[in-house]
Amino acid sequence: MDYFHLAQDAQALHKMSNLGLAYLGDAVYSLLVRERLMREHLAPAGVLHRYAARYVSAAAQSRACETLLPLLEEDE
Repeated sequence: MDYFHLAQDAQALHKMSNLGLAYLGDAVYSLLVRERLMREHLAPAGVLHRYAARYVSAAAQSRACETLLPLLEEDE
């Protein structure tokens, strides 16, 4: 599967591995968080890592999910 180019029909998208998509999504989310932290904070890498862990941890993602779920449509 080509997870980087998802211009496929709905049937092909539904056949993709949920775990594979979640794994890729975690990596993308982590990258976005790290990029934002780099822009907003002048801090050593270790400090930035601790900040990032607060956002990308399973607990933090669960809280974010609870906030977002009511805003999504059933097929999202």
